[in-house]
Amino acid sequence: MVQIAQFKPYAFRPEGELADGESNWGEPTYVAWVIPAAGEGDVAVIPLGDAATIDRLAQDVLFEMAIENPDMNREQQRAAMDRLLPLMKQLAGKILDPLLPYLDEADELIVSPDAGLWLVPWGALPVQRDFLIDRINIRYVVSGRELVVRQPMRVGVSAPVVMADPDYDFSRSQLANAEVARPRAQPSPMMFAMRSMRSLKNAERLKGTAVEANLIAPELERLTRQQPQVFMDQRATEAQVKAAYRPRVLVLSTHGFFFANQKPSENGASALSAASRSSRPQGKNAHVLSNPLLRCGLLFAGCNQNDGDENAGLDDGILTGLEVIGIDLRGTELVVLSACDTGRGDVQCGEGVAGLRQAFQFAGAEAVASSLWKIPDEATVPLMQAFFRNLSDGKSKAAALCDAQRAMIEHRRGTLGTAHPFYWAAFTLTGR
Repeated sequence: MVQIAQFKPYAFRPEGELADGESNWGEPTYVAWVIPAAGEGDVAVIPLGDAATIDRLAQDVLFEMAIENPDMNREQQRAAMDRLLPLMKQLAGKILDPLLPYLDEADELIVSPDAGLWLVPWGALPVQRDFLIDRINIRYVVSGRELVVRQPMRVGVSAPVVMADPDYDFSRSQLANAEVARPRAQPSPMMFAMRSMRSLKNAERLKGTAVEANLIAPELERLTRQQPQVFMDQRATEAQVKAAYRPRVLVLSTHGFFFANQKPSENGASALSAASRSSRPQGKNAHVLSNPLLRCGLLFAGCNQNDGDENAGLDDGILTGLEVIGIDLRGTELVVLSACDTGRGDVQCGEGVAGLRQAFQFAGAEAVASSLWKIPDEATVPLMQAFFRNLSDGKSKAAALCDAQRAMIEHRRGTLGTAHPFYWAAFTLTGR
């Protein structure tokens, strides 16, 4: 395990020894604790260096990683990789190369990043002519506490649930009359947290998610020996997600969203206006957008018809991170967020990332697979199919995802001569 922390070093000097304007506090720095498997050696403490420099490199990598036109031809993808690789080598030189001597014999790397390093796709970091994922399985934890051995929670779990291809234009009147299961437990007050949220931009149908759901359903049945409940089109509603009661596996294939933390202006207008139809929040909830769990979420049927009506009930088609916490996922082994930007969140030094993946863990899920950026259906569908096939073959969650990504890398190298991380590295696994 590699536990990373960002902090300001403190020099213990008497005030009389400080020059005018000088402080005992130094500039933020990153340090890694490399913790071997039990009984296999000592913990090593590795300084990684200036946090501002590393964070800037990480942002440069993520900026260059983004591809506006996923349909690039072979030559364009090779050129994009040529631009990205030098930046990734610089970042790897700071955060990975100092750790490599301790990873030679490891089968799995468990990473607990901090601050901006949560948004780095560690598996895509280069090691000589390979990616790190070519050599080792990788998963993430918010804290080393997740690795503490404890008695498994003995609760009854229900059949897997798959939500895909929501009809975002489903009308409000139809939604109100739809037959939807209700939560078996009393709804948490958190489920009402966003009744006054105004609309986001209109969402477009994701037809590829229907294909994905049909492909993974048989693998889920083979894995759990239970027939999964599949909800698509007008049945893929927010209320139906909230009605999920401890499903063994929960798969949500839809649009995701995340807004950076920006303070409202003096007149109350929110910086979210660029992503919404309205230029202002709806009244009393303007101040609450500072909560990162209210600025991330998933979209479901009817979200395009949402007008911010406070009387919309439990289903406005927008499931926020705060509402997720009210769902009972105790005993749920895996949540898969096959959506864009679901792995992102507010980066807080020493506190991990407050975002959707943490919200589902707070709700009780053991592990969450989520994405760090927007990827096309053409890349997501085969990756998810391979992931669930690997799971049903008996592989661990981390190995199943990493093997699916390695298969994509091999295929792209064989057909295109390059494997740009944009197409395969977005998905990460957090948890046990």
